[in-house]
Amino acid sequence: MAQRSIALYRSILRESKGIADYNFRSYASRRARLGFEEARAVGAEDAARLYEEGQKTLGMIRRQALLGQWYNPGDQNVMEYLQLGITTTDKQPKYHGVSTVEATAGVSLFKKTSGS
Repeated sequence: MAQRSIALYRSILRESKGIADYNFRSYASRRARLGFEEARAVGAEDAARLYEEGQKTLGMIRRQALLGQWYNPGDQNVMEYLQLGITTTDKQPKYHGVSTVEATAGVSLFKKTSGS
């Protein structure tokens, strides 16, 4: 059962990498890690039930990855730009009107008006 559980865990992580949106992708991998850490201490009778739940979760992640590929608008998250190593403002496209360098530097996106 342990080898099957490890294989399931690796499959979930592999499939979660295929999710287009950064937030969903990081949530899926984080939730898988936490779920398997919590399941370490369960008995044999609960292990079979949790394995079945993991199979359902794997199917859900596969569907989410497929739907994300169909409907992905192509915008990348600020964190994805940083993971790619893009750090100069001349190479970074504007993301909702603000470059990723400005967004990660903590520049305020909302300016106060004089009447506030």
